[in-house]
Amino acid sequence: MTYRCINIDEDFIIDGNIGKYSNMIGLLDNFTGKMPLQATKFALIRSKDYLYCIFAVQDNCITENRTGYNSKLYEGEVVEIFFATGNRNRYIELEVSPQNTRYCAKVKCNKKAKSIKLLEKCCFTSIVTGMPDGYVTEMKINIKAAENALSTKLPIEYFNAYRIDRPKDKVWELSAGNPTGKATFHIKESFIKIVNVREAKR
Repeated sequence: MTYRCINIDEDFIIDGNIGKYSNMIGLLDNFTGKMPLQATKFALIRSKDYLYCIFAVQDNCITENRTGYNSKLYEGEVVEIFFATGNRNRYIELEVSPQNTRYCAKVKCNKKAKSIKLLEKCCFTSIVTGMPDGYVTEMKINIKAAENALSTKLPIEYFNAYRIDRPKDKVWELSAGNPTGKATFHIKESFIKIVNVREAKR
């Protein structure tokens, strides 16, 4: 699976405005590949120094999350994005809660297990803004910091985007840009290849 990532020349301030992104896709139910109960739209833009991503989240019951950096946000509601180079055995896991709490970790995988190392310094900034039926999360990721965390000079080539949702009176729901088909997002074979496309002239 591939994703057309628009490449831009000038950086911008993240402000929750989805109008900046023309390449939005809908996340799918992580088990069935169908539309989830509550929709999530996602997009990715790249400049020379940063990766920008945005999640437009439909949510009828925003639950309280942990509030400390690198706390277990995945136990509540959260949007997530994984980035990998050509070596998908190592990748960066980034998470943001509806309260704009951040999580930043490096993951290593082998045939038997995976290890997760929390990063002391976060490699991205983020903003969360409200919508009538949910919220928008926008992230600005420092490419060099992410690649340094992976201890590689290889460029970022792969990603996948995810959401953990806990709808009112329903069981929790997992969504993904490319579903893993399992009760986990940590399936490197589901990562999406980034195809870089130049921004159209205005």
